[in-house]
Amino acid sequence: MELDHKSEAGGAGPTGERRTSCGTESIMIPTYAVGAPSLNPIIGEYRQEKPYPYKMQDEIAETKVDKTYEALVAENEYLKLTVLPELGGRLYSAFDKRNGRELFHRNNVIKPQLIGLTGAWIAGGVEFNFPIGHRPTSLETVEAHVRSHDDGSASIYVGETDKISGLRFSVELKLLPGKAYLEQITRIYNPTPVPQRFFHWNTASYPDTASLVCRYPTRWIIDEQNRIRKPWPYDGHVDVRMARNIEKFSSIFTAMNEEDYFGVYDTDTEAGNVHVGDHREVPGSKFWSWGNHEHGRNWNLLLTDDDGPYMEQQAGNTETQYLYHYLQPHQKHQWSEYWFQAIETGPLTYANKHVVLTTVFQPEAEGGITLQLSMLANERLQGATVTLLHDEAAVFAATGDWSPERTEKWNARIASSCLAEGKLRLTVRDRAGALLVDHLIRHVEDVVTQDEEEVHAQDQDELTTRLVRLYKAEERHRYRETLELLDDLLATHPEYLEAHLRKTVVQLKMLDYAAAEATIEAAAGLIPFSDELHYYTGLVRYMNGKDKKAKSALLYVNDISAFAPSANLLLGKIALRDKEWSRAERYFAKADLASGVEGADVLRAYALRQRGDRAQAEMLLTEILASDPLQLYAAAELDQLTGGDRCKSIARDDVHNALLLAEWYAELSDEAGQRFALGIMADSEAAASVAAVATATATATAATSAAAAKEPLLLYHAGYLESQKGNAALASSLYEQAETCSSDGVFPILPLTLLALEDAVRLLGERAPRALYMSGLIYNAKERHAEAGRAWARCVELGFDYSVLYRNYGFLLMEAGKDDEAIEILEQGLELLPVNQDIAIYLARLYQRGGRSDKRLKLLQVLQAPGQRPQSAVRLSIEIYNEFGRYHEAIALLTEFKFSNWENPFKGMPDLRSLYHEAFNGRAAQAMREKKWDEAIRDLESSLRYPSNLRLGVEAGQTFAREHYLLALCYEKKGDFTRTLTHCRNVAQLRLAPDHLHYAEYVKAVQKMTELEWLGFGNDDAK
Repeated sequence: MELDHKSEAGGAGPTGERRTSCGTESIMIPTYAVGAPSLNPIIGEYRQEKPYPYKMQDEIAETKVDKTYEALVAENEYLKLTVLPELGGRLYSAFDKRNGRELFHRNNVIKPQLIGLTGAWIAGGVEFNFPIGHRPTSLETVEAHVRSHDDGSASIYVGETDKISGLRFSVELKLLPGKAYLEQITRIYNPTPVPQRFFHWNTASYPDTASLVCRYPTRWIIDEQNRIRKPWPYDGHVDVRMARNIEKFSSIFTAMNEEDYFGVYDTDTEAGNVHVGDHREVPGSKFWSWGNHEHGRNWNLLLTDDDGPYMEQQAGNTETQYLYHYLQPHQKHQWSEYWFQAIETGPLTYANKHVVLTTVFQPEAEGGITLQLSMLANERLQGATVTLLHDEAAVFAATGDWSPERTEKWNARIASSCLAEGKLRLTVRDRAGALLVDHLIRHVEDVVTQDEEEVHAQDQDELTTRLVRLYKAEERHRYRETLELLDDLLATHPEYLEAHLRKTVVQLKMLDYAAAEATIEAAAGLIPFSDELHYYTGLVRYMNGKDKKAKSALLYVNDISAFAPSANLLLGKIALRDKEWSRAERYFAKADLASGVEGADVLRAYALRQRGDRAQAEMLLTEILASDPLQLYAAAELDQLTGGDRCKSIARDDVHNALLLAEWYAELSDEAGQRFALGIMADSEAAASVAAVATATATATAATSAAAAKEPLLLYHAGYLESQKGNAALASSLYEQAETCSSDGVFPILPLTLLALEDAVRLLGERAPRALYMSGLIYNAKERHAEAGRAWARCVELGFDYSVLYRNYGFLLMEAGKDDEAIEILEQGLELLPVNQDIAIYLARLYQRGGRSDKRLKLLQVLQAPGQRPQSAVRLSIEIYNEFGRYHEAIALLTEFKFSNWENPFKGMPDLRSLYHEAFNGRAAQAMREKKWDEAIRDLESSLRYPSNLRLGVEAGQTFAREHYLLALCYEKKGDFTRTLTHCRNVAQLRLAPDHLHYAEYVKAVQKMTELEWLGFGNDDAK
């Protein structure tokens, strides 16, 4: 966390002008703590994503404790912003002083639930999601910075580098003096040489009340998965304009938007939240509701103690969250959005950053129309004029001095023809005549045109074509599937250049540089004039260390090509490797001339420093950090020039950032830079070992071996640096130290790390099982499954008794359909202590697949081992108890254990709701066979509701048809025909369709109801 300087709240500058204050504050928030992350890496998919190398966070405390957070704050005369870097950089609070309300839903407790991509996630404020939704670091500390600007404004910056793709983002939250809006400036960067997929969505929240109105100026709703379009505002039979109408979980996306605003408004509190953003830059608008049914209400209670319920209004740069865009190589982009309140305006009908307004038209008895116009300015507008024009002729105008402190209201009478034909628009101009608002209220065509107009939207997109399958596989990082589809395409279209290039890119992302070279060289003869082909040919050769051959291809990239900046970057890096500083600087300067190019400016500063132009380099780096204060590489270069420690502040205690910086310098063949990067983790014991190596004393290196217990990846990288210099003995010493470190929670991902691990295996051989194991993690993450399997199999042969290894290797074999081999490995791993519960879970799945019920039953002993049992182990125990009819034991767990539920369960995880019904219905069935009707009734009635420890609620549309039917049978046997008929009617009113799971119970209940009514039961009810 960085602070440039702090200014007093709402204070004035030295010349008396108003300024926005900024700084840090400590705030105390009751918090349900998240437990230590899982030691098991996430090696499979979740929600169609691959979260590795991020860590699973699925253990959440049952009680809250007061916790102090270091917050970044900015404040002007209207708003105060509070951002929490420790919680993913979330905008926790945006307090509006004008009416004493929060701009967003403020959650006064930190209460995580299992909603995020890696588990724990919290509600409230605004979450910034890039490059995927509910990003893995939403509850981790991110880079953050706060500063004031010369114009009197102040900004809070948050951001990070994604560990999966290498993409980087930052969000600047800016307050200007005199403005009642929050400006959000989002910057996204692709520092990599290949395209990377992304989206950016803001998840903002707002209190959900019975009087909340959703104001989205759209004509269409689109389903994010099947892309079916429906006319707004109906989602099925539900009018979603009123939040109170929504019963179930609802994710409503609008489509084909042409307006730049949307919002919500509470008619009881007379306040609402407004979002403004260019619809071409931010085309996505959505709202999410948990719904007002019991299940949704339950989730709201789980996410807060006293501050719910809430809904979410979301804005993104894709139409839906099942759609991604691609940042091209070295591309960067930025855009602005605005958030502010609508106060006492009524449900908004238009907004931009200057004003929010509402137009309400009411018919008059004489045939005219009365306009009620409300407008709230977001800045002081002296002598401004609002005008209503019908076909460019003014029908109403008012001039005045407007401010954010007061909502202006007018009434005007206009002819009904103003709304019945032509164009009715509203404009606002400032005193100088500058246009601030140009709002088309309504445009009515003639009758014939309206009647003959076509509906300009497809009902549904075609999603089954081969190219769609290819697109979906590639954007979800399913590399093997993507390669298979591309090979299939090339088999019928061998000269399809784009397929060759896309295959090359996928292989580069898999770090399979040899395969990428074979692919691109095979395509080289297709056409000699493709700049894209020349660029990727040069890139692949460069990645394979063939700089001269790379240069020959890159020089063919035309200077006006879209690939020219990236080609110039590579040419500059080659020049740096040759220590041709001036040539490199010219290439980087050329690349930097193109707009939207990431990284050229920092590399240019690096070249300037290397050739001795230190003052020029420092000036350039200062300019870079002024606009992008979270730029790690720029901070590192400036620190080396000035002796500062800004880089350490950005990197924090995240070893990945140090390794990322080391990789940047390694690509430039800069040994000193790599040592600097590895040394920024100054507080870590492993960094102390690396620092000892920097003194080139092997004795000092050996002396620190016992202290290098926490950060083995730093040691592997330091060893690789020595190995590249030819110091094999020193490299081996560092590798040996790394091999003594724990592998727990160490999840490598970077290409340079893989090279280091492979080198450690080369030098140490059988003495490097940890390096072999970790290289398997990277192979697996890149879908090089055969190599991962070989690495892990060799670890097993070497006797590396680490349960996570057996768990990972068994999972890999299981997913490949090699069940017998998987069982053998997992059963070996099950003998290792402490027991890795995931191994038992995978074995249970394999035993079930193979019909080995006897072995599933024996797993109960493992699953019930002393110590804390994870949720998944308890669920599996219940599933096995149910399978063997041991319902008493299943019910004991169901009624005693405190469960946490995933919003989107993992593949293979037993469904808690189903387990509960199977247990109670199963025990009831046993009692019915023994004619113990009262016991059966008790269990069936228990199955109609959920105890609080399950943290479940009845879902909208949930039927309980089977339970009511069985209750009807029990009461019938007891001779209680009134209750029998009641339960039959409960089923009959459901009107289930033939494809429903419980259609048979429905039919039988209806027939029994009819029979009893025929006999005269219930006739009094009809009267």
